[in-house]
Amino acid sequence: MTNDLAKLSSQVVQVWKQFGPGQRFNIMVALVLTVVIVGGLLYWGSIPDYRLLYSDLSLSDAAQMREQLDEAKIDVKIGQSGMSISVPSSDLYSARLLLASTGLPKDSSSGFELFEEPKFGLTDFAQKVNYQRALQGELERTISAMQGIQGARVMLVLPKDQLFASKDEKKAQASILLTLNGSVSLGDAQIQSIIHLVSGSVQSLKPSDVVVTDQSGRMLSNVSKTDDVFDQGSEQLVLQERAEKRLEGKAQSILDRAMGIGNSIVRVSVQMDFSDVEQEAQSYDGANRVATSERVTSEDQSGGGGGGGGGPAGVMANVKISDPGAMQVDEKDKNKKEELVTEYVVPSTISRTRRKGISVEQMSVAICLAQGETARTEAELSNIRQLMISALGVNLAREDLIEVTEMTFQAIEAPVVLAQPWWNQIPVGLDTIFSGLGSLVILGVVFGVGKRVKTAMLASAPQLDMPVDEIQRRAQEELAAEESPMSLQDQLAAITEMAQKNPKTVASWISNSVDWNEE
Repeated sequence: MTNDLAKLSSQVVQVWKQFGPGQRFNIMVALVLTVVIVGGLLYWGSIPDYRLLYSDLSLSDAAQMREQLDEAKIDVKIGQSGMSISVPSSDLYSARLLLASTGLPKDSSSGFELFEEPKFGLTDFAQKVNYQRALQGELERTISAMQGIQGARVMLVLPKDQLFASKDEKKAQASILLTLNGSVSLGDAQIQSIIHLVSGSVQSLKPSDVVVTDQSGRMLSNVSKTDDVFDQGSEQLVLQERAEKRLEGKAQSILDRAMGIGNSIVRVSVQMDFSDVEQEAQSYDGANRVATSERVTSEDQSGGGGGGGGGPAGVMANVKISDPGAMQVDEKDKNKKEELVTEYVVPSTISRTRRKGISVEQMSVAICLAQGETARTEAELSNIRQLMISALGVNLAREDLIEVTEMTFQAIEAPVVLAQPWWNQIPVGLDTIFSGLGSLVILGVVFGVGKRVKTAMLASAPQLDMPVDEIQRRAQEELAAEESPMSLQDQLAAITEMAQKNPKTVASWISNSVDWNEE
């Protein structure tokens, strides 16, 4: 084994001696580059793959978590200005379990766990404050669990339980501040779900009393239910514009398919009624009346003339019942009066109508068509007009207006764009350009220095790197160039001169020739 190694080393030394300075320089550079590349790969492979453990931490939680991980001999990488911690991927789950066992990271909001430990001696006011804090914390946790929401802050205004409190004093109110993830935007359905979630969790809290904003200060909840006239007017204007855009889109889609894109313009103006009207009407049905009671009052008065006759006034004379015809009454003294009173129940109908919502009072539609080579006939314009009436729901009985006309469209001129400086039109930044130029300069310097070193080494022994084949080829060319063949004396002189110029190369050639002959 030792002899084999010694023989191998001697062969390597002999091969190395055969190379010239330029070849040796190239080999050394290749070896250095190989060592650097292999070392870089080994170093890059030895660096652990860090993965994010927790982010958006408070500084106190980050400090405690790093202390726990250092005690467990787990490498830690701090980022995001100290608010995020990364660990090697192999230790990710074990680090999470370790921190969870110690209660880290701590939740900034406190829920109903405030009441887990009994606290004696607290006043009623302190208990109410703790209840409000717990309720706010639970709502914050619930809202933060929704997709797209990074964090939430909930502020509640709970009414006081007073006997003679007014209606406004018994109203609960809530304000919610949402921290969204990046450029995520919440839809109306998600915002309404948050509003109803909070209003359903707090007693005496109406959805209209919940205000939702994001971290940029944008209002996300609908404030049109307030009594402020400006807010109501703004919301009504938004609804009106939305209705106009919707109708314009319906008409424009039909005209674009029929006449091509850019050959028609549709504009719709809608006047809407947002009033809240309540009416009550009562009608009576006299034909179907029903008598409920009837009362008859009768009065009879009679008396004789000349004051004759005895007996009390108003009392008739005694007459036998067996002979009623013998009774005589003076007709001119007789006075009889009867009164009949009947009470009826008349059926009645009461109808209450409340019109609350949005209705269209009047609509105006203007349609402009691009004029072609030939003008459209009145029949064609009438057909388009009738089509738009049916598509948009134009009510002529409501005095809606619709106009269809055609005219020549002018070409839209492109907006004038001011020329920007040439350095602003470069697709890459100046820092990137300077970094690239610096790298090119460094490579140029290294290449130039290496070339100068190689030239200096070759200048010291310019013929030592010439191989044997090249020497033989040049010698054959010189012999072929001569007119007469060289004598033996001249050939020996040429060989001697060759050996003097390249002694090492000739010696190596002779040594190899001897080895080949021995084999």
